[in-house]
Amino acid sequence: MMPQDQPQNQRQRQRRDMLRLMSALPLLSIPLPLSLSLSLLPVASASAGTAVVDGTLGGHGYFYPPVLLPDFGVTDHTGKHASFRQILHGHISLVQLIFTSCSNVCPIQGATFSQLQELIPAAHRSKVQLLSITIDPLNDNPEALAAWLKQFNPQPMWKALRPDIKAIDTVRQLLNQNKTDVNSHLSEVLLVDASSKLVWRSSELPSSEALADKVLALFVKR
Repeated sequence: MMPQDQPQNQRQRQRRDMLRLMSALPLLSIPLPLSLSLSLLPVASASAGTAVVDGTLGGHGYFYPPVLLPDFGVTDHTGKHASFRQILHGHISLVQLIFTSCSNVCPIQGATFSQLQELIPAAHRSKVQLLSITIDPLNDNPEALAAWLKQFNPQPMWKALRPDIKAIDTVRQLLNQNKTDVNSHLSEVLLVDASSKLVWRSSELPSSEALADKVLALFVKR
């Protein structure tokens, strides 16, 4: 062993010893000093989830710092046209990619958002919104989006959006959808803060409970 390796190995042994001690604390009821407890917490990588590759916001997990999302025109399921950032502004948003004729993963995504509505406390619902964006704007007009939503008993917090045709490539990049076949679209969910910045990206098919936890954590941070 090289001499310079000894301090590092010693610190690693000390860390393992302290973690074993912490696992016994609920039984012993011995509080650790705050400074020591914080030193044992995992430190998030500053680069985690922030990579921008070929114009695509890549990576999963939390983004440090949050990333401002691109803007583009959208029409919601009631026929109202607005910019994407106008819709995002002032709300905590969860964004998913769907299309109305999808018969495999999209019904699961719809059911997840339907359950999620019930998990958001009533006191927060006016500040949270669920956004389902179609990847098939040629076929998914507002009427089709409204009919798709109706299957899942949507509350006012849930909107379905049709991006402008010229923005479809931007939408695909935003949601890591590099394939042109709509039937193979991804089922990730984006968590966006009230200033239109991407905070967190899920892996495939996240549970409603996991999404609710991420939303409520943002309220705690305020």
